[in-house]
Amino acid sequence: MRAKYLGQLTTRLYIVLLIIGLAILILYSVVKPPLKTETIEKPSFDVYERLIQDYKDTLRCPCTFISSTYDQYITMKPKFHQICTSSFVLNKWRHIRDPSIYTKKDYRLFLSSHLQFLTGLCNQSIQSVDASVYQFLSSLFITPELLSKVDFNKRIDLRIEQSKESAPRMFTHLLRLLRDTNHGNAIISGFGTNFEYIDPFYSAPSYIVDIKAINYDGCSCGLYANCTIQATLVDGDYHSKNVPIMGLKMGCTPTESFLASNLACFYNSSCIKFIYDSTNYDGKIPSSLSIRTSRFSTDTPVINLVNELFIENWSITIEYPSVRIAHDDVVVLSAKNSAHACICDPSKSPSVSGLGRLAILNATIGAIQSNS
Repeated sequence: MRAKYLGQLTTRLYIVLLIIGLAILILYSVVKPPLKTETIEKPSFDVYERLIQDYKDTLRCPCTFISSTYDQYITMKPKFHQICTSSFVLNKWRHIRDPSIYTKKDYRLFLSSHLQFLTGLCNQSIQSVDASVYQFLSSLFITPELLSKVDFNKRIDLRIEQSKESAPRMFTHLLRLLRDTNHGNAIISGFGTNFEYIDPFYSAPSYIVDIKAINYDGCSCGLYANCTIQATLVDGDYHSKNVPIMGLKMGCTPTESFLASNLACFYNSSCIKFIYDSTNYDGKIPSSLSIRTSRFSTDTPVINLVNELFIENWSITIEYPSVRIAHDDVVVLSAKNSAHACICDPSKSPSVSGLGRLAILNATIGAIQSNS
């Protein structure tokens, strides 16, 4: 009996809830505001801005062209560190006396190699950035419908940041692979600064030549590729056997020692003159760099500059594009007692040219401020 009673009670409750639900649906259908459609011909950009604010959640405007390349409305121009456009990366400054006449303790042995490596780093950095920018600007921006200014900015800013990060990431990975390969295979430097041959000994039926890793301040080039010491010049003309050179390093290989160096000497005219005078260079001595034009400090390691691809800042301009929307594109709105539709014809109205691709005029984005 109790089970039968509970079954009847459940059935009655279900019927009551069903009736209430149907009543709510009928009441909503009666009270629901009628759908009203309005046509807005050639709306101005200000009109669209007002509509997107009033009908943010229900605004829909499909575009005739759902894709376009970023270069139609974006320009990206990086500004590189002044060292990459200075006289130090020109060939004439690298044609110094034969470095083989200097000892391993004399920085002049490394000078020409350091300047050549600097030139290569600058050239490769510029090429990598140009390739990354070209790839980004030639890619497609896809949106099936008109975007609000906020949504457009979010998408554009995200893609720009991704583009700015892709080139340094790829370049540093390749450079790390090259450095690890050279060290892992124990490739001997042409200057004999990481390994040296020891006297051969006879082991029938031939002689065996062995090598020994060179140490720098207790750091073995056989274990670590980045062992370095302070760069010095061995020059009696300055009444000192070892004259230190600010910021510069010597070590296992010219590449590793230069990456561990900084450019402090290149900001100091006296340091530059001292180096070039000691090489008996008879040309015009290059001017020193200016710290005022760089976001990097003078003691920033070269490897940090490389990780940033020597980029000082970015000049990014977003211009309002000229993208045509067809006559039958419709913006559908709904709110309160009505719903609206506007038909856009921006090809006849300059004020809405490119309505499907919102942009901020002449926006300039600053440089990446974080160091790797």
